[in-house]
Amino acid sequence: MIISTRVMVFFAIMIFGFNPYVSAASIATIKSFKSDANDSEKYQRPIFLYVSAIGCPYCRRLEKDILGPMLKSGEYNNRLLLRKILWEGTDTLYDYNGKEILPEEFLLKYNIMATPTILFLDKNGKEIAKRITGYRTPDLYWYYLDASVDKAVEVLRKGTLR
Repeated sequence: MIISTRVMVFFAIMIFGFNPYVSAASIATIKSFKSDANDSEKYQRPIFLYVSAIGCPYCRRLEKDILGPMLKSGEYNNRLLLRKILWEGTDTLYDYNGKEILPEEFLLKYNIMATPTILFLDKNGKEIAKRITGYRTPDLYWYYLDASVDKAVEVLRKGTLR
């Protein structure tokens, strides 16, 4: 039996190279809020900060259903600085003043009580759109996500026009 080249290429892509979504792991882990704040101001993009936990099943579902497709679409790349922070993180971070801070200090400052949580921050660390906490299903999540993204972008851009 002869198999056409197209069929072989199709199966090779399916087996070795097909990824139905981009993992939210490809969101850069935040290391320096000061550096990201500078980029936020320079590129006029709010900081989209995804707070997750290693064993969180809701985080995994959010990544699969929402964040992966969001990243893959590329539609948000020029609108937001996408960053991630782990609830259990132990690596030292740098705050907006360049001072060392532990992830738990950051989480306490923003009163993060559950994962997943998504924050929308400006260059000063101020929340500029309604945070999104928790995840159940994708049904209305996209609506709330896009509403918060639009609001954050609008607030940030209006603030720089003054």
